[in-house]
Amino acid sequence: MLNNRPGLRIAVYFAIGIFAASYPGFSFYRTIGLLAFIVVLFLGLSYFAKSSTASHAFLFLLVFTAGYGRMSVNSYELLPQSHLLNLDVFDTEVMLSGWIKDRRDYSSGNSTITVAILSLQSGNRRYAPVEGDINISLPFSSAGDRSDDGGKDSYSYGDEVTVSGTLVRPPARRNPGEFDYRSYLERNGIYGQLRRSSDSLLEIKESNYGNLLVREVVVPVRDALSSTLSNFHSGQYLEFMRAILLGQRSGMEPEIMEDFKDTGTLHILAVSGLHIGFVAVLLFGILRVFPFSRPVVLSMMIIAIFLYIFVTGAKPPVMRAGIYLIVYCFGIITQRLRDPLNILGITVVILLLINPADLFDAGFQLSVFSILGIMFLTNYFRSGLDNYTGLKNYMRNKWDDIFRRNLFRVGFLLIVSIGAFLGTSVVMAYHFHRLMPGGIVLSLIIVPAASIIVGLGFIEIIIGSIIPVVGNAIKTSIELLINGIFWLNRNAADIPGVNFTVGQDEIIWVVISITLVIVSVTVFSPDKRNRIKINSSGTRHRLKIISGFAVILVIWGMWWTKTDGLMRVQFLDVGQGDAAVVSFPDGTNYLIDGGDNRDGWDSGKRHIIPFLRWAGIRQLDGVFLSHPNRDHYGGLASVFESVSVDTLYESMDSRLFLKDNPFTLSVGNQHIPRKLVGSGDIIGTGKNWQIYVLSPYIEDQSTVNYEDANDYSMVLLIKYGESTFLFTGDISAEQEVILLKQYGSLLDSDVLKVSHHGSKFSSDDDFIQAVSPDYAVITSGRFNSYGHPTPQTLNRLEAVRSQIFRMGRDGSVGFESDGNKITVKR
Repeated sequence: MLNNRPGLRIAVYFAIGIFAASYPGFSFYRTIGLLAFIVVLFLGLSYFAKSSTASHAFLFLLVFTAGYGRMSVNSYELLPQSHLLNLDVFDTEVMLSGWIKDRRDYSSGNSTITVAILSLQSGNRRYAPVEGDINISLPFSSAGDRSDDGGKDSYSYGDEVTVSGTLVRPPARRNPGEFDYRSYLERNGIYGQLRRSSDSLLEIKESNYGNLLVREVVVPVRDALSSTLSNFHSGQYLEFMRAILLGQRSGMEPEIMEDFKDTGTLHILAVSGLHIGFVAVLLFGILRVFPFSRPVVLSMMIIAIFLYIFVTGAKPPVMRAGIYLIVYCFGIITQRLRDPLNILGITVVILLLINPADLFDAGFQLSVFSILGIMFLTNYFRSGLDNYTGLKNYMRNKWDDIFRRNLFRVGFLLIVSIGAFLGTSVVMAYHFHRLMPGGIVLSLIIVPAASIIVGLGFIEIIIGSIIPVVGNAIKTSIELLINGIFWLNRNAADIPGVNFTVGQDEIIWVVISITLVIVSVTVFSPDKRNRIKINSSGTRHRLKIISGFAVILVIWGMWWTKTDGLMRVQFLDVGQGDAAVVSFPDGTNYLIDGGDNRDGWDSGKRHIIPFLRWAGIRQLDGVFLSHPNRDHYGGLASVFESVSVDTLYESMDSRLFLKDNPFTLSVGNQHIPRKLVGSGDIIGTGKNWQIYVLSPYIEDQSTVNYEDANDYSMVLLIKYGESTFLFTGDISAEQEVILLKQYGSLLDSDVLKVSHHGSKFSSDDDFIQAVSPDYAVITSGRFNSYGHPTPQTLNRLEAVRSQIFRMGRDGSVGFESDGNKITVKR
């Protein structure tokens, strides 16, 4: 496949070089000399040996070195001294000036601007110039309300901004399975975030920084298109049209976006090949009216596609589609071969030359592999669909051809949908730990509907602005289709099997399944020209080949995923709050507390659910709510809506205090059984493990005072073999004294979840001495305003030689136990 496609071959070699340069342990300075020596060696071999093997090896090393070098330019060790990462300015108060490169408005009422720094003042030091961009979040009220007519607000691209605040690094991945926001931003050249207080300085004035073409052409065109759309639509209809036509989906409501994610149809909101195709066809039709030659028409199309790419934000999907079509047009102009895979390879090389870090971007990978999957299946099945004549025995009239053509269209759309699913399955499983097979069927409805909306949207913009009556008629049709898409996604997301979780250890089965599909298709292709050549063409022989592959792959998968008999406890970093997942070797899983839900930051959605998907946990045998304070129950509502829960365990009846709370409502909506537990209860009958409830003892729930909720925290002692884990909720030193009198040396534990985030009112000296933990976990947020953990708590833990893990400083921490030895997993 690579021999006759030099573009694809170069793309593969270039990608391998980029991967090698980014792999931990590789150093540009240590290896560039060796690579140069090898290149020179193979240059000599190719000159003297004249063999294809030597020339192929030389090409590989040459392109590999180019990819390696291109990625190394972006590496930290080669960043200039003036780069933001090389300045001692993070976590300090700064004053900076810069110019606005981008702006995104969100439905929550906030706007984020990306600023290219011109100068930066930190303390007595002034830095200029400074490399590396930063993000600043602003409310609409201080940044200028979003303009529904799409016109220029109080600030835009190229305007100068002067602002003060605390400069911090973007949040990195805090827990296994989470989206790595820091890496994502750094791939796009953004290395910092500015945290502003209410009295921080903010001045924005109109200016002319940035690229002239973007400032004078791209931004005005984008504003004009957005303005035209706002003449016909409002609310989420307008945001949907901005998303599907202009690539601006930040204004979409989170609930609607979540429906698209759950059904696997989020791709329709990404400006990609569908949109580029409409622009190309529309322009080609218009330009052909004029007496232009084909090369001139194609050249003008190339210019228009370039403009559309930048108007829509130059995201990987539209970049891939746009550059693909541009390369294809150049192929027509120069009368070169136009092999689709070859063009895809050239497109990938161009994209990676622009930004080599895109190789690790999920959007880039999904875009490329979806095309590969579609090309693969259509190559093997198109001939079979095109020659379908099975119904001719029943239909002999003029409707036969019409039926066959429509059958081909539906069949081809189905093959495209399946191909895209197969191509992106491993990427989806690896990055998001989910597969959405329901998207295959839904795409048969939603993709054609989205195609119609895109087409009508372009017509609405062009004709509707001239003839408003036509625009209003088109608007009605578009909004009916949008309503249908919203309704279908909302209801389909709740259907079992539309999407399911793929844990990190289960990805191997996705790989095995895709491999078997590829082997089966190539062996039994309906198109004999594409069918793999086998000595015997008999069906039985081909089945033997596939069976052999299946047996080998399944054995490999079983070896890869064999059980190890370990208990696992993962303390999740959810900020100032508690959340821990306990998993036993027999497959029993528990969640202890659910973090907070404050200012739109839902710990359940942001931290707990991604970890559960990463770990392959689809069902929780129980959720323990230590006590009904928001930093312990805040994220549970989202968890209950996403994961099946057998029982909710409480020490206090939260219904008495949280009557109309989302947490209480979600427990009722999901029909989760509740069980009140107290001192002396034992939960779990698993082999070699037990969960003991040590406190509190509440005889009458009506006597409980919510103000004393911390001291009514559920205290759990979890034993697996000889290993013990003690969870103390938020109990105070007074309750610790009671526990010490009641249980004494039984409190001795290997791992302690330190009470109340390391508060000075907990972790009494005698209690810490009795527990004497080898490991202590403090669930305090990095920027908490309480001063947690306090020096007193840290000193007491250090006195018993505990190894201390602080969530805000160290991030998530896990423990594994075989029943005797405990191992720390970071």
